[in-house]
Amino acid sequence: MINKTILVLLAIVMLIPLYFLATKSLTDMAGVMIMPPTILPARPSLDNYAFFLKYIKASWIYNTVIIAVGTALTSVTVATAAGYAFAFFKFPLKKVIWLLLLSGIMIPRLSVMIPRFVVMRKLLLLDTLYGLILSQTLSPSGMYLARAYFQTVPGSFLDAARIDGASEIQILSKIIIPISKPIVTCLALFASVGALGNYVWQSLVLQRRENATMLLGLLRTVALDQWGNPEMTLNPLGRKFASSMILIVPLLTIFFVASRYFTSSLGGAIKE
Repeated sequence: MINKTILVLLAIVMLIPLYFLATKSLTDMAGVMIMPPTILPARPSLDNYAFFLKYIKASWIYNTVIIAVGTALTSVTVATAAGYAFAFFKFPLKKVIWLLLLSGIMIPRLSVMIPRFVVMRKLLLLDTLYGLILSQTLSPSGMYLARAYFQTVPGSFLDAARIDGASEIQILSKIIIPISKPIVTCLALFASVGALGNYVWQSLVLQRRENATMLLGLLRTVALDQWGNPEMTLNPLGRKFASSMILIVPLLTIFFVASRYFTSSLGGAIKE
């Protein structure tokens, strides 16, 4: 009972900033700046959200979906294939290659952003959605999680499938992945959320307005000066809060859809 009470209190504390963000997005400038802050907005209004309806483009939503789905598919494919190979195969320099791949976890992404940008430019992938997707495909942490989970799969399953004439691709796609849905779903969740929230990399790769995602489009609209938006100066704080709430919605949707797999992904796949 005490543990549940502590968890509830921690959840409330963690949700306070989100509640503040939601309530302040429904107020005018005076409501945002009022001191002391009020629990409920005095004059709630959807004007801050209505403001963005004039600027949100269908292409932004389309690009966001394409990047989220495309990154999830490519990242999960690479992570599961690599995890399967390192979990069950024996080949020369296996440990060395594995350590080199895992070293990517310890390298900050910002430190390799310029080399990645140069490579993208050389490959003519700048300002393209598929270039952005490919640049975020490799996930060392995803490969590590996939390998650790696959190692709990009984080897007898794989031996029986090989005796029946199944190829390694068939074993991975028809045996390993179906019984590893929790970790596969978590990898897809991490990849899609990471791709949608990577503003710095998106702003470097995607330059044209028609290629922008919801994240780029809304933040550049809030910034006002990049694409010209004089109305933003009327209530900048309230509209920034509203844009943040709009950007949180797809992330929360993805999380709640896949949340039931988190607990099961912490365990193994199946007992022999």
